[in-house]
Amino acid sequence: MDKKIIKLERQLKTFELSSRVKFRWRFLVKNGFCLKVLPQKRNFSKYIDYVLVNKNDLVAESEYVKNCLLKGVFWGEILLVERKNRVVASFGPNRVERDENGKMRARPGYFSVLPEFRSEGVGAVLWSFGLERMKKMGAEYIQCSVVKKNLAALKIYFNSGMKINE
Repeated sequence: MDKKIIKLERQLKTFELSSRVKFRWRFLVKNGFCLKVLPQKRNFSKYIDYVLVNKNDLVAESEYVKNCLLKGVFWGEILLVERKNRVVASFGPNRVERDENGKMRARPGYFSVLPEFRSEGVGAVLWSFGLERMKKMGAEYIQCSVVKKNLAALKIYFNSGMKINE
């Protein structure tokens, strides 16, 4: 199986939530979705339950939970999208750190949307809100990696202005 990884980057100075994302979020809220922020070192039990219950769809995240969170190692805040008190998407853990050139870089963790909630705009909204939060935390740019075959994620990333960073 081809696991080719694509590295992406985007400057955050000019990033703003688009009117399309804001409109989509209003629609999602009307349909029972809500966004929650779990600050670093808070109770991550809801996120842990989400990952472990869906571990077949969230393989990398389940490794993070097993190897870090369950051992008390935290990377940063986590954003959750819930519907009817059920986590349906997550973005994190996220943190901002100074890179080797002294610039503030957003360090996103994992980004996932459960299969039955894909194609509803949940992922695009969550990703955009995550970028906005990291910009407010002082990040000048963001870098992330994605498996080349993950077309849904690539679409979200490219639509948010991410560019291939070779």
